[in-house]
Amino acid sequence: MRALAVLALAALPAALMAHPGHGTADVATALAHPWFGFDHLLAMLTVGALGWRLGGHGCWAMPAAFVGGMLGGALLSMTGMPGTGAEWVISGSVLALGLLLALPRLPGLAWLMPLTALMAAAHGYAHVGELGLAAAPAFLTSTALLHGVGLALAWGLARGLSLPALRYAGGGVAVAGLALLIGF
Repeated sequence: MRALAVLALAALPAALMAHPGHGTADVATALAHPWFGFDHLLAMLTVGALGWRLGGHGCWAMPAAFVGGMLGGALLSMTGMPGTGAEWVISGSVLALGLLLALPRLPGLAWLMPLTALMAAAHGYAHVGELGLAAAPAFLTSTALLHGVGLALAWGLARGLSLPALRYAGGGVAVAGLALLIGF
């Protein structure tokens, strides 16, 4: 059964391509991509869920670390610095964030914030690099809204079902991240 699941994932790379090219750099595209870009959607929801699991300061610190890291990556992309491997890091971030969410006990916020910011820098580099710096405020705002949705979904899953259900969801995100990596 597991082998069948792996084969099915191997057949999905084209459908899961993280950045097929947008062609425009308008505000509408910048607002929409976080919601319709599979990699970004999963990463943002998972960052929000991790923030919820951490509780307290984690609820705002994890999303803030991601948005700050994205902004840093966006600024690097505007300098013309080569970003070889950004797509791999983005796909790997979906895998890593999913694995973190699946853990029975999370590492501390002091460890998770810098790791999250580093992963976010790749997202900012690739996304804002293709959309343009003028679209960055809309993109970052839409990203922050998705973090809030992730917080709300985590609260609903853990409250309505259980914390293990939220951890299983993290496992599902990790599998999707692996599928994204296989697609490259």
